[in-house]
Amino acid sequence: MKNKFRILFIILIFCQLQIFAQITVTPAQPTDQDTVTVVFDATLGNGGLAGYTGEVYAHTGVITNLSTSQSDWKYVKAGWGVNIPACKLTQIGIDLWQLGIGPDIRQFYGVPAGEQILKLAFVFRSGVQVGGSWLEGKTASGGDIFWDVMPSGLSVGFSLPADNIVITTLGTPVNMVINSSFADTTFLYQDNQLLAFTTLATFSYSTTPLNYGPTLIKAIATNDTGMIADSFYLFVRQPVTTLNPPVGTKEGINYLSDTSVRICLCHR
Repeated sequence: MKNKFRILFIILIFCQLQIFAQITVTPAQPTDQDTVTVVFDATLGNGGLAGYTGEVYAHTGVITNLSTSQSDWKYVKAGWGVNIPACKLTQIGIDLWQLGIGPDIRQFYGVPAGEQILKLAFVFRSGVQVGGSWLEGKTASGGDIFWDVMPSGLSVGFSLPADNIVITTLGTPVNMVINSSFADTTFLYQDNQLLAFTTLATFSYSTTPLNYGPTLIKAIATNDTGMIADSFYLFVRQPVTTLNPPVGTKEGINYLSDTSVRICLCHR
């Protein structure tokens, strides 16, 4: 049975669709001492606020080291449906909304010293109910929106791409944005090959894969205190060959023996 579960797990990974973040945060690698600007794109994610031109508010809190799960928000600024000025977004373009968090993250949410802030948490909503219900801006799957808060000190991370696994095709450029804090130099590697390095806190890079299969993209930030890394896997899939399934194949899992299965995802 282990082989069967392994096959199913691999299929689930490679059938992922890339998820694009509904928000951009400046700075991209914020610490709890930073003033932060959040820009929300209402057309992304579930699109629940796309085209809406009324007032938009953020239902927002934080995930801390005392949270028991991703749904255990701490220090929520206001109850659901309660409009307060600190959580009102400013429209800066068509379907683009901006929220300021300051003078810093810790003070904005009122998190006591000593409690570690791990993530910012958001659901965006209409200022009033429309047709008897709130319009909500959430992830494509209807979940809460999160953004990592970095510990004070050396940090590095990819704000683009948003996923830990990126599936692409041969010859298609893959764009990256790397952000670091308190780094003297940041290095970008593809497997063991150095692609670029910089002393800038944010830099962009594009690579075009020329070989099929997986490769590891890694960013390493260094300073006189040490180094830290972040990475994602880039997988270049081969062209799909379409064949008629063997006679007798049914949609779904076909058990051929104790160690072999055939999976038919679509049978027409």
